Amino acid sequence: VDLTENGKTEAVKRQNGSNYTVVFTINADVPPPILRFQKKWIVNW
Repeated sequence: VDLTENGKTEAVKRQNGSNYTVVFTINADVPPPILRFQKKWIVNW
C-alpha cells in the first residue's frame, strides 16, 4: 500500500511539474504488478 500511495503522489506531483518519464522511471524500480497498476493509473489521468 505504501508503494502504491507513494506512486500516486509522485504521479500527481510529476504531472504538475515534470513529465511522465519520471513516474515511469520510479515504476521501473518497483515490481511488475505495481508497474502495471501505476501505468493504468497514469493512463486514467
